[in-house]
Amino acid sequence: LSIVSDDSRPMVNKSIGRKIVDKVQQVYGSQLSSKNFVYDGEKGLYTYGELPKKTMNFTVLLEESNYRR
Repeated sequence: LSIVSDDSRPMVNKSIGRKIVDKVQQVYGSQLSSKNFVYDGEKGLYTYGELPKKTMNFTVLLEESNYRR
């Protein structure tokens, strides 16, 4: 799992990473075969069963208030 900002900088804040992963599941659930997954806060994303593709790219927009802790 690789999370990067729109200017290609890696995402290092685990709290924001979790919000991004939650948003991906919410918005793109049908493309993920409606599979639930668990994010470890680092680079691991775990599912029960395989996802439809090995590599998938998603665009997620968070409101500015989501960047604050």
